[in-house]
Amino acid sequence: MKNTPQPRGMTTVELLIGTALLLVIGGIFAMGIRWSRHSGATLEKTDLTAKLRNCSVVLAKQLYLANEFLYPSDASDDEVNQIVFKNNRNEILTIFLNEEGKVCLYNYTTGYFKEIVPYTIEFKGRLVDKGLIHYLIEIEKDEYRFTLQNELSTCNTLP
Repeated sequence: MKNTPQPRGMTTVELLIGTALLLVIGGIFAMGIRWSRHSGATLEKTDLTAKLRNCSVVLAKQLYLANEFLYPSDASDDEVNQIVFKNNRNEILTIFLNEEGKVCLYNYTTGYFKEIVPYTIEFKGRLVDKGLIHYLIEIEKDEYRFTLQNELSTCNTLP
């Protein structure tokens, strides 16, 4: 009896099934990477929004305690790039945009310095009325851009 040799290699059907499985696995992998990038972008937006919200809280807290605005000193429609004021402890503070593009708070009396929000491209403020200040902060990182505008009434201004 003769033994018939077994064919070596793969048939066309086996090659097609293997190729299909590789394509399915590659597609699942590509979708996972795309979802990961989308998730990272969403996380970055959330982080920027949180930084802007924190900035708003810090500025609102400081400006709420102002009892005298030194710069701008008069109400007008002109916007300035820094706000200088005295707080309820008679300390002189300023809010400004530094060279690195960060909104900062500096206390001239104590020497306290704090960077409030990074990635700032614009900071403007104006005195609307004696105890009413308006400010705008615009931040940008990569392709994301957010703007914060607020108008605050101070609690310590006397008529």
